[in-house]
Amino acid sequence: MRISWPLGIILSFVLFAGFMIGFAVYSTQSPPELVADNYYELDSEYELLRTRIEHWNRISPTDSPPVWEQDSLVLFLPPMLIDSDSGRVEFYKPDRRALDFSMDWKQLTATNGRIAAELLAKGRWMVSLKAWKNGKGYAKNYNIQKP
Repeated sequence: MRISWPLGIILSFVLFAGFMIGFAVYSTQSPPELVADNYYELDSEYELLRTRIEHWNRISPTDSPPVWEQDSLVLFLPPMLIDSDSGRVEFYKPDRRALDFSMDWKQLTATNGRIAAELLAKGRWMVSLKAWKNGKGYAKNYNIQKP
């Protein structure tokens, strides 16, 4: 069966119009989340984090990854930050947020950077170290895998 050329043109216009109407309906039902409402605040927070990471890398140019020992996870702490004014260590488990926890910097330095293995479940963890000394911020992030 052969379709005449006027019918082919009409069919292509109908298909194109149907596609455009479907796309318009789809786009009105999807929220436009490409840019956050507080974009500038988030950008300034990100810049602060980048600055703190640069500060950490200046005082500790060699990247010493965390080491798993039999009963604990050992995090490298630069000697300059052992006696920091304040700080936090945050543990984030992407697949089970109920296991997330944080500890004070003083708790971490009291154990020489050791975290008991029973505090961490098996799997992937994101560890964020943040310290402040003499008004200057320092930060380091690790992705670790507990065997």
